[in-house]
Amino acid sequence: MNQVTARVSGKIASNFDLTASLVTPQDLGSKTTKDKAAKGGTKSSIVRELSKGFKVNLASVLKDLGFQAKSLESCAVNLPRAGKLLGLTLVGAPEPGCARFDLINYCRKFGASLFEQAKRSKAKKIQIVGASKEMFEQAPLTALLNGFQLASYSFASYKSKQSKASETQFSLTFVTNERKLKIPSSESKHLSQATSLARDLINTPARDCTPEFLVQHAKSLAKEGKLRFEVFNRKALKKIGANCLLAVAQGSALEPFLVKLTYRPPGKASKIISLAGKGITFDSGGLCIKNPGGMENMKVDMSGAAAVLGAMKFISWLKPQVEV
Repeated sequence: MNQVTARVSGKIASNFDLTASLVTPQDLGSKTTKDKAAKGGTKSSIVRELSKGFKVNLASVLKDLGFQAKSLESCAVNLPRAGKLLGLTLVGAPEPGCARFDLINYCRKFGASLFEQAKRSKAKKIQIVGASKEMFEQAPLTALLNGFQLASYSFASYKSKQSKASETQFSLTFVTNERKLKIPSSESKHLSQATSLARDLINTPARDCTPEFLVQHAKSLAKEGKLRFEVFNRKALKKIGANCLLAVAQGSALEPFLVKLTYRPPGKASKIISLAGKGITFDSGGLCIKNPGGMENMKVDMSGAAAVLGAMKFISWLKPQVEV
């Protein structure tokens, strides 16, 4: 997974490999510039600011390209500067007044699309301008960085050669007046690692991702994160009366297991939260065998367990004041 560093700057610069600007439909109109300022407005159009910084009539260029600044709509422009081309990507800003969940989802998608654009243009130094104040809250900003990092995810466990040379160091600069802004770089990094773990487990073929395989991964995770580890084998499952689980396990030649991981915070926990994830490593359909098309993706039937293992990996790093 690629490495990302992030920082804050108070002004737009023209020495970046790629500039990504969030714009609204109003930014493309003439009344958002001098005319609006003359009527008492104080905010100038981001398009005008970029035009001034890059010395180009950007509004005219975008009009010719048919860019309307709809949410997540993007338009890439290459600008000549000092003998080389500088990349400029305009992206439609989030819908005004959108729900927090939608904003976080937008930021994740924006981060992923930003990585794809950086990859296409071979850009490593990137500045992001025009983001709203709401996007600089910790959850949306973490989602943006997380989307950027996870866009480079690749399942490489079965590749004969796994080269670290493919890992690229990216630098993201957020242009904002929020000088005290805290960039959640560490949170995003660990969240991306936890998500990648879940993805790797889900992508592993069922012939290798057996119940025992998941048990060993959970055991390693517990050791790494200082979590309490418990495993129930067939005998222990009978003792606790887990008859439904044992009934399902009758359809497999492999031994069934139930894994319990526990995180306990230092001091008194404010509350207890339980997470449960389905860990059937392959669902053939049991007595009613699925047809080939329905069985093809049944290795993902353990995605719930993979998600919980990924969550516990992140929780062990985050160390919240709750018991999980």
